[in-house]
Order: sequence, then C-alpha cells, then structure tokens
Amino acid sequence: MLSLDANSTDDELLKIALEGFPPRNVADFLVETFFHSVEANYYYMDRDRFRARLERCYAEMTPESVDHDASFVCLALIVFAMGSQFAGLRAPSQLVPSMTVSKHGPGMVFYVKAKLLLSDVITTGSLESIQSLFLIGLFLLPSNTSDLSYVYHGTTLKMAMAAGLHRKIVDSTGLDQRVMHVRNRLWWSLYTSERWVAPLLAANVLIDVYADHFSLFPPVAALLLF
Repeated sequence: MLSLDANSTDDELLKIALEGFPPRNVADFLVETFFHSVEANYYYMDRDRFRARLERCYAEMTPESVDHDASFVCLALIVFAMGSQFAGLRAPSQLVPSMTVSKHGPGMVFYVKAKLLLSDVITTGSLESIQSLFLIGLFLLPSNTSDLSYVYHGTTLKMAMAAGLHRKIVDSTGLDQRVMHVRNRLWWSLYTSERWVAPLLAANVLIDVYADHFSLFPPVAALLLF
C-alpha cells in the first residue's frame, strides 16, 4: 500500500485512491443503491456509461496501472460514498462484513480517497469532473461541514458554465444527441438543486437568471431510468 505525503505525485495519488475501491460485489451493491435511493429526484449521469466505465476500471486495475481517468475515479468513489449513506436500508446480510464503515459516518472512507484527486479533477474540467464536484457537495450536506457543500456547489456551477452546459445547443455543434441530453439534464439538476441548497444553508443563490436563457430538450427515452 502506498503512503501519502506532501510530495506525492498525481499518479501516486491516483493509485492511493484506487486502493480505496471496495470489492467488486460491494461496489455493484453501492452503485445500485445510489441509483435506487440517491438519484430518485435528480439526474446525475448516464447510468449505462457509468457502469461500463466502472467495469473497465475494475478489469484494468492492477498495482502497476495508472492508466485511469482521475475524474472518473473520483466520481466512482463519491458514488460509493453516497450509496453507503443508504446502504443500511438495502444491504444483504452477506455484504455487511465486507463494507468498511468510518466512525465519522457512512461513506466517509470513500470521500477521503476522493478528496485526494480534487486538484486534478478541478483542473480537468470534464463532464465527470462536474459530476464529481456536484455529488461531493450533496454528500457533505448532512455533515458538520455543510458550509463546504456550498463551496463545492458554487465551484460546480462555475465549471458547468465554463463548459457551456447552460447554453442552448444546436445540432450543428456536432455533439452526439445523447451527450447533448446528458449535459442539458445535468445542468438542470445543478440549477434546480442550487435553488434549495442555498436557502438551506442561509446563503445567496448563485445564479439568478431567467430559465428561458437555458437550453431545454425533450427527454431521450433511453435516459428516463428513474
């Protein structure tokens, strides 16, 4: 097991984060719990794409391998963390011994690993980066660091706007139709969640604009999974 110090490289941090992945059967359970219990009211990601990337991540995971996307690894860890918050409601008895529980709360062991990758995640600015920061902000809401949740939410919104998720997209951009809808629905999840997160934390709403400035597409049937 690698040790963490101030001089750890990005590759070493990625390896340490990957060491935090649970056994595959636990991972599958936490992912299903996330989609069942966490993604009940908001859209966060393309489920099929996430599962396919997670499958590849486990298949290619070796002690020497660093050929992984830090943003996706961070996203997977925070999905495990949020799934852990609801695991007690659904956990089969045979999985309980395999699930690591932190004294600081469900999922914190995964969150701590995810935090190692934040500098790389923020500078990447990918869709997975935006998804990761969004979920971290939501994960922290019920904790005693809820103010930090507002910081993550604000950072996520700014990254999403920098990536153009809020803009009306025309077909001439060349983006795949499915990608266009994922970007659009993720933006609306960000926008609508911020409308209640800010008042909950007694903070200012960060985006105060008319909704008709944003892109709105009819939903793709294949994405309506909840």
